[in-house]
Amino acid sequence: MMKKLLTAATLLFLGACGEHPRQPPTEAELIVEARNGDPFDYALWLEWQDPTGTWNQIFLFAVYGDPIVGPTQDFADVTVLPGVQYYILLADADGNLFDTQTVWLAEGTLVDLHFHIIGGLLVAQS
Repeated sequence: MMKKLLTAATLLFLGACGEHPRQPPTEAELIVEARNGDPFDYALWLEWQDPTGTWNQIFLFAVYGDPIVGPTQDFADVTVLPGVQYYILLADADGNLFDTQTVWLAEGTLVDLHFHIIGGLLVAQS
């Protein structure tokens, strides 16, 4: 009986000292929409630095300049980590950066951003 009590006490002690399982990070949702009023083609990218310090970048979409037909428009819906600063990048086909917008999302939120591209700039729409 004493041996069982010592074993139970040891297991209880070790359990209290051990690492607790980590909860997976919660998520947030980011929607980026852009309308291109320029006669030039652009691509939108999302860039961020994760908690390990690694820089990440994903392609969101391209919007083409077509002055004859009119402005083109597209959007992307991305699941992101809350509490991380994200950069929305506007670049041309050669990779030249034209503009950057910064966004930060709180846990469990949905942020829907609308931009109009005018003169190579991301102009926020309400």
